[in-house]
Amino acid sequence: MQRCHEALVDLDSARRHHPELSCSCNLVEPFRKFALARLSGERGVPPEVVDGVTYASIAEAEWDIFKRRWQELTGRELDVPDP
Repeated sequence: MQRCHEALVDLDSARRHHPELSCSCNLVEPFRKFALARLSGERGVPPEVVDGVTYASIAEAEWDIFKRRWQELTGRELDVPDP
């Protein structure tokens, strides 16, 4: 559990210095299907949907987005088992 907490603290710190690496989850079918989208970091520019990446639940989307952000910001895979 401590390693997971440290990972969250590290990610939060890195995101403050690299806000352009943000992602979002877009609703495709209400309460059934969600798609990954990358935010541009510029006001007024719509998110760009990532082709082929969809999720069946918010929890699944949040976990995958967290792992993707971790990889982008640290350059290594998150070494924590999937929930």
